[in-house]
Amino acid sequence: MTDQRKPLVVASPPRPHRSRQPSHAQDASTRVAPRHGRARLSSGRQLAYSEVGATSGTAVLFLHGNPGSRQEVLRPRYAEAFHQAGLRVVSIDRPGYGDSDAPTQKGHLPFVDDVRCLMDQLDLDRAVVVGHSRGTLPAISLGVLLQRRIAAVGVFGPTGLPDDPNLLAAQSREARWMLKLVKSVPVVARLLIRANDRLDRWFPHSAAMRMARLMSSAADRAQLRATGEEYTGTLAAGTQRDPAFAIDDWRSWLVDPLGFDPTGIPVPLLLWTGTEDGLCPAAPVRDMARRIPKASLREVPGVGHLHSPEILVELMQETLKAGGSTPKTRLKTGHGKNRAISIDR
Repeated sequence: MTDQRKPLVVASPPRPHRSRQPSHAQDASTRVAPRHGRARLSSGRQLAYSEVGATSGTAVLFLHGNPGSRQEVLRPRYAEAFHQAGLRVVSIDRPGYGDSDAPTQKGHLPFVDDVRCLMDQLDLDRAVVVGHSRGTLPAISLGVLLQRRIAAVGVFGPTGLPDDPNLLAAQSREARWMLKLVKSVPVVARLLIRANDRLDRWFPHSAAMRMARLMSSAADRAQLRATGEEYTGTLAAGTQRDPAFAIDDWRSWLVDPLGFDPTGIPVPLLLWTGTEDGLCPAAPVRDMARRIPKASLREVPGVGHLHSPEILVELMQETLKAGGSTPKTRLKTGHGKNRAISIDR
C-alpha cells in the first residue's frame, strides 16, 4: 500500500523565541498549568510531552498535525476545558517537531516504539489516542500495533487513506499543486517552505491572515481572525528546528510504505470531520469509514479543519467511552446536534 498525504498549508507560521518551556504555561492558572517532560527513548533520542488537565484516570494521548506542536492544546482555553471535563491529556511533540528529536528511520513504525517507551515511563498501562489531521496515520498505527495498550482511537480532520484514487482530486487546487511538489520535486518544496518561514519571521503579525487566505473554509478563516496569532505561534513552535522537516513528514506519507494496514485496526476508530473542512474534505473520509470495519464517522455541521477546545473535549470523551473508560465529568460542548453517519460496508 502506498502512503497518503494531508494538504499542505504553504505559509509557515511565525517563529517564536526558542524557549524550551512552552510560553502558555504561565498564562494558565496553577491548577491547570501543564506539566512538561521528555521521555528517553530506546534509540537514545528524546520525545517531548506535556500533561494537562486531570492528574489521574485513563490518559488521552494527543497527536498534532503538520505543521504543529504539543503546544496547540496547552493554550489556557484548552487547559481549562480539559480540567473541567476531568480529562488527563498527554500532548506529544511528534518526532522532528518542537522539542522532540527527529526520527532516525523512515515510516510510522519507529513512532510506535517511541510511544511504548513514553507510556512505560509514565506508568500508563492503557490509554486512548486522539489525533488531528496529519496525526491520523500515526494515531491509527498505535491502535494497530499497540492494541493491548491503546483502547480506542479518535481523529478530528482525518486525512483519508493513501490508496484512495480520489484523494488528491478532492483537495483544493493549492493543495494539489503543493502535494505534487512534495512528491515529485521535494527540493523545491523545501525551498518554498523555508522562504515562507523567513517571510513570517519578518512580518509575524500578518502570518495568521496569510494562513487564513489559504483556508477555503469560512469557519476556519473566522477562527484564524479571532485567535490566529496565538494558533500560528503554536505551529511555529513545531518547526523551530527546521521548517523543511514538514516536507519530510509529508513525503513519509506520500512516498514511503506505511508498514501496517490501517483498515485492520482492531480497536474502535472515531472519525470526525467538519462539513466545511476544505483541507481534508469529507469524501475521502467517508471512503475511509466504509473500508475500516471498526470505524464510525461523524460529520460536524458548520465546522472546518481547525479544532477547538469544545470539539476536542467531546471527541476525547467519546473516544474514552468507546475504549471502555468514562471521564469524571461530562462537559456540555454545544455540539450535541452533530450527526452520525451510518456507513454501508
